[in-house]
Amino acid sequence: MEHTKKLKNANQRENIHVLARYSDVSKETLRTVFKRRVYPDQHVWHDFLRLFFLCLGIGFTVSAVVFFFAYNWADLSKFWKLGLLQGLLFGTTIYAVWPKVPSLTRNVLLMGSALLVGVLFAVFGQIYQTGANAYDFFLAWCLCISIWVFVANFPPLWLLYILLISTTIVLYEQQVARHWASSTLLHLLFLLHTGIVFFCIGIQRYDKIRNIPTYFLNIVALSAVACSTIGVVGGIFRSYQAPFGYFLFSTAVVYSAGLWYGIRKRSTFYLALIPFSIIILLSACIMDIWDGQAMFVVVGIFIVLSVTIVIKNLLHLSNKTRS
Repeated sequence: MEHTKKLKNANQRENIHVLARYSDVSKETLRTVFKRRVYPDQHVWHDFLRLFFLCLGIGFTVSAVVFFFAYNWADLSKFWKLGLLQGLLFGTTIYAVWPKVPSLTRNVLLMGSALLVGVLFAVFGQIYQTGANAYDFFLAWCLCISIWVFVANFPPLWLLYILLISTTIVLYEQQVARHWASSTLLHLLFLLHTGIVFFCIGIQRYDKIRNIPTYFLNIVALSAVACSTIGVVGGIFRSYQAPFGYFLFSTAVVYSAGLWYGIRKRSTFYLALIPFSIIILLSACIMDIWDGQAMFVVVGIFIVLSVTIVIKNLLHLSNKTRS
């Protein structure tokens, strides 16, 4: 009974590890708590699949709308093109805010409405040939759905919002800021996505907004590491341009913080993602320094040994967590 009271509020993995280290809770009790509160069960998978298929259905529906207008473009007048889209957008939004609609369905419908806003802007620009830059289109799209994103606080909608912001930055660099260095764009995206991850981890301590899904943080962290890996590898093969030093320094700081956080939280995701990125970066350094056919042998041996060490440590951590 006493052990049950101790584990009553242990909803996070690190809290359970602390109790296991500094209390006399039995291993059987810890395994039960892990199965009930940490490891995904049938209900968790049911909720995930329900959310996944709802989002997939909305995505296919919006895609069908896009293909409908693309196929029937010549046969529709301006009135029907804009009227159909505005009516669909208005009807979807009104149904989403209906009080009797479940919360999950409401959020998914708002995500569909956010996608329809982009389709409406695209159709409007194609009809009247506004001549605006592509980044203006995505920037206006971001601004128009900002209220829905902040009010709904729906993780997939936030992912769409982050994607639109990133696309706006990329298109701005391609169409306006052509004077930027080659690594500046990836460095900016890396800082943006890393800042989002750090901000979400920081606010998880507050009860009202602590339930940030793991998949959201993992996706954003994966995009941040992808940007850093591509940017640093590009800087290595371009003979270390001037802005590359800042990129390399910020990457080293973030990777160190990520490894520290992964060890502290026993997160296999961060302890796998960052070392694999480091392996790619070190392989690029070897390829840049070493010339000749022997370089491929050295890189191959390095990759095999380093990946083996990383996987061995991950398996050891997984077994230590479950024991």
